[in-house]
Parts: sequence; structure tokens; C-alpha cells
Amino acid sequence: MIGRIFSLALKNVFRARTRTLITVFAYAIGIGMYILLDGLLAGVYKDSVKNIVQKDIGNVKIFSRGCDINRIVPDPGNYFGENVYGQVSERYKYSVPELQFLTGIVSGEQQYAGVVRGVDSKSANTVFNYKADIKVGSWLDSLPDDEVVMGELLAKILGLNVGDNFTVVYRNRDGNYDAYDFTIGGLIYTGNPNVDRIDIFMKLKKAQQMMGAEGLLSDIALRTNDKSAVEKLNRDLEGKVIAYSWEDLSQDFLNINKTKKISSMVLIMMVVVVAVIGIFNTILLGMFERQREIGTLKAFGMEEREINLLFITEGGIIGLLGSIIGIVTGIILNIPFVTIGINLKTFENMDIGYPVEAVFKSTWNPGSMIFALIFGVIVAILASYYPAKRAAKLNPVETLRE
Repeated sequence: MIGRIFSLALKNVFRARTRTLITVFAYAIGIGMYILLDGLLAGVYKDSVKNIVQKDIGNVKIFSRGCDINRIVPDPGNYFGENVYGQVSERYKYSVPELQFLTGIVSGEQQYAGVVRGVDSKSANTVFNYKADIKVGSWLDSLPDDEVVMGELLAKILGLNVGDNFTVVYRNRDGNYDAYDFTIGGLIYTGNPNVDRIDIFMKLKKAQQMMGAEGLLSDIALRTNDKSAVEKLNRDLEGKVIAYSWEDLSQDFLNINKTKKISSMVLIMMVVVVAVIGIFNTILLGMFERQREIGTLKAFGMEEREINLLFITEGGIIGLLGSIIGIVTGIILNIPFVTIGINLKTFENMDIGYPVEAVFKSTWNPGSMIFALIFGVIVAILASYYPAKRAAKLNPVETLRE
């Protein structure tokens, strides 16, 4: 019976070929756009997480227990002793001590707000691989104490280059304002705007000297695959410090990603709703056009549930075709974004809410494709239910008289 109904449903679907193709095409657009946008969002999310973890925060970061993690950098009153780093580095090979503080940058008539990031040059490179991101000049381990590495975009804003001088104005740990002159020894471009637009890297000892914070740190960054590192550190490092995962410190980014994903889903759902209405109309019109045929089938003994199944199968076939064509369309549209990507450097001064400013690439998500296929068929079947029910209830005597 199932084979007979499927064969009949397949013939009926292509009886009104133009109407069916329009419906399938509309359905495929919705599915295809879902596949494309899902790949783009997954790609920018993946690159953003990579930039956050590998270029800015690390997998885990340790702060003072009194530190407000919503601030850009810790308050000087929340610095802690370097002895903590000794305990951490014994357990985690890839860790870097830091001393960060806010600063004003003065170059001629130009003024800009930035962050001084004092780091141990060798361990910072093992955690974040900054040396590979130097575009002009050198990394800190090859520079004297009075030379720094500046984010390339920050230097561009200030009109500075390697060899140029500038002044940092800041408030030290005693609460007094001070100023230092520095020379740019290197420009760094990590692809993370949170680094490239605001950070000035200098040697840790120099930053501690400037702040009057010898032997103190603002934070420690770790690179580790240990998923339980935060729990272990918080259990073992009792006292002034507390460890956070990168997710704990990136709630704004995660909320933006969630909001944009929901917005994209709403947009796709609107397209799918239009396509579902098309399926509903296609099946309903088919039911009205084939009333005599339905009456004949019922007169020859076809039961209501079989008539119902016939029309639902027709809707399912349309949904299956639309979903398959939509997935193929989405894959084709996604190929250039996966292989070439989107270059955001043109929009480097625009905040898109993601810590990505170089080229980001889309990605493949087989799970979304499987979901789109199943979802597309189920929705099409549900859209066919009412017309199928009406067709099954038709009186064969009345339909044959018409």
C-alpha cells in the first residue's frame, strides 16, 4: 500500500509542474539561506573564539578575588604578588604574568586612550605567539626597556610607525599622575581588535617600575587544554586570587553571538513561513482540482486514512525536494566563503561585535544540514495536514456528481 501511495503521490506532485516548482524553489531559498547564514555565523564565532583565547585572554585567566572582571583592566588596588605565578607555572607550562593599566597616549596634538600591557616577553610569546604577529620591527625580547610594541591599528590611528616617539600619561599605584616617553620598536597585528586597537606591550619589569608595583601582577594568563583547570586552580590557590575561564570573561561577546544567531533564525523562519504557505496552497489547490479523482478513488475502496496519507506524502515530497535543493544551494553559496572568506580589513574601524578584523572564513556544519533536511520535511508534512484532512472527508457521491 505504501509503495502504491508514494508512486501516486509522486505523479500528482509533478502534475501541476509549474506550481510545484515555484513552491519547491521558495522552500529551497529558505533552507539555503539558513545553511549559508549558519555557516557564516559559525565561522565568525570560531575565529572570534580563536582570537580571544590565542591572542588576548588565554583559556584561563587569574585575577585578584576583589577584581571586577567587567573592567577593561584590573584596578591597581587589586594587584597580587608574583609568588602566585610561581605556583601556577609549576603546574601549567604555558602561562604568562601580566601587569596591565590604563593610559593616555600623546603624540604631538594627538591623544588617545589605550592599555599598557607589561608582560614577560618569552612566556607571553609561548602563550599567545605574538612574535609571529609582528608586522614591522621586533618583539619585546629583542628590544631595550624604553622601546615598546604597539598595536598596528592603534599606531595607524595616531599616525605613528617604528622608530617614532610618543608619551604615555597614567595614574600610578599611589594615585599620582606620571608620564613616560617611549619609542616604538615593533608593530603587531593579531587580528583581534581588542589587542590591535588599544594595547601597548612593554617588558613586565618596566611596567612594574612605572606603576610603583615591583613584585606585583594584575593577572596571569594560561593556555591549557585542561577543561578542569579553573576548578583545580580555585581549589588549590586559596587566598587572594581566583581563576576564570575565557567564557566567564567574554559574556558580552557570547550574548552578542546569541542575539545575532536568534535574529538570523527569525529571518530564516520568516522565509520558511512563506514557503510553508506555498506548500499549503499547493496541496489545497490540488485537492480542489482533483475532487472527482478523489471521489473515484474512494468509490474503488480507498479509505480515508489512505487519502489522508496520499496528500501528506505529496506535501512531504515537496518538502524533501525543497530541503535537498536548499541544502545543495546553501553549500554552493557557502563554498567561496569557506575557501576565500570575507576580508574585514576594509571595515577595520567598524565594530561588528565580534573580535575579528582580518579575514574570517565560513565553515561547514553537517548537523545544521541534517536538521534542515528533517525540519524541512516535518514542516511540509504539517503544512499538508489540513488539506489532506479535507480531502479525506470528501463525499464520493457528491464529488462524482459535480
